[in-house]
Amino acid sequence: PGSNTLIITKLMPNGSQVLPGQLLVEFDRQNQLKAATDKRSEYRDLEEQIRKKRAEQEQARAKDDTELSVAANAVENARLELKKNAYLGRIDQEKNEQRLEEALAKQKQLITTFDLKRRAAQADLRILEIQRDRAYKAMKSAEDNATRMVVTSPISGMVVLRMVWRMNTQVEIQEGEEARPGMPIMQVVDPESMLARVKVNQADVHLLQVGQ
Repeated sequence: PGSNTLIITKLMPNGSQVLPGQLLVEFDRQNQLKAATDKRSEYRDLEEQIRKKRAEQEQARAKDDTELSVAANAVENARLELKKNAYLGRIDQEKNEQRLEEALAKQKQLITTFDLKRRAAQADLRILEIQRDRAYKAMKSAEDNATRMVVTSPISGMVVLRMVWRMNTQVEIQEGEEARPGMPIMQVVDPESMLARVKVNQADVHLLQVGQ
């Protein structure tokens, strides 16, 4: 990205015989390999952050569940005490009613607070997961780019380097030179099955025969 040229680091010589899968041309891959390494480190670091964050959230949830259990027990105890009101004086009855109201209010507050904490925790975890996924995609993209910068032959045949213009002269492209997008570098031809394109004078067309 951001570069309009690629540096050729390896190039099969003109006229070489190649087999399927054999190296034809390789471009400078250092930037892509470095990007892949950096993103791999970032990905692993985010994976570790996610693991720690989940462990911390599980501990926090266990603590909150304990508090909710205590609050629920307090409500249940207050309700049991309230059943004794028929045998108690007015003041004690009011105290029991007040204890139940306070226990219910605290339980409700804890439920609301812990629900907000769970949502915030999920959001924090999701942010890390998104960052991790982006790092992974960037890592895979750089790895794929580096792989594409090594071109191998799809067939058996002979390497024919293309000519390029340099100083008003056509020369073969060489290692260390820059290749631009859409610039032909070489062909791999099968010498056992070739097509030749020739020019024939119109006056000689009648001399041509099929299979000649």
